[in-house]
Amino acid sequence: MSRGGHKISRDTEFSSIPNEEPSWMDDYSEAVKKYSVKTKKEDDALFNQINSILGINKSKYSSVEEAVLDMQKRTGLLDLLQKKASEVEPQLFSKAPNLKTFIDNHVSSFPGTSVDAVVFNIMKVPSFKSIIPSGEDVDDDVKGYINSKIMQANPNSRDLGDLNFGKADVEIDALTVKDNNPLNILTPVSF
Repeated sequence: MSRGGHKISRDTEFSSIPNEEPSWMDDYSEAVKKYSVKTKKEDDALFNQINSILGINKSKYSSVEEAVLDMQKRTGLLDLLQKKASEVEPQLFSKAPNLKTFIDNHVSSFPGTSVDAVVFNIMKVPSFKSIIPSGEDVDDDVKGYINSKIMQANPNSRDLGDLNFGKADVEIDALTVKDNNPLNILTPVSF
């Protein structure tokens, strides 16, 4: 007796059956070929043909600088930059030539200053305050000049204005503590 209990023998009577496919199999294989997913090469060829017709892969710019210049022209930034470059100095400088010197010195002396800080210090000087038409604030062209000087002094900065604007005053002194003490109601009032 063998361990497995079964004997394996070769089939000597085996013959190959002719491989005839049914007639519907040809129609089915043609349909599969027709509607199946194309190979990557065929798909890429189709996309390339569509892109060449639409002109998607062709850039109308020869360099990045040319693209940037075109975008500046279309948005009007180039005209604005040229206008700012060709503008004359603010009218207020003709009335007070030392105002320009004051602004230049203030910006160079206080790096990181803001437009509002410079305007505030301009208003402290009586000779400048008397020349300013509104008496309280300088014109926008002067503010633009101040901002351009700040940007020239530190090109990576931007005008953030007064960073303390809108913050609550939370300084505590002796009077604040005395006035805001909730136990003051329990102290007797002397007449």
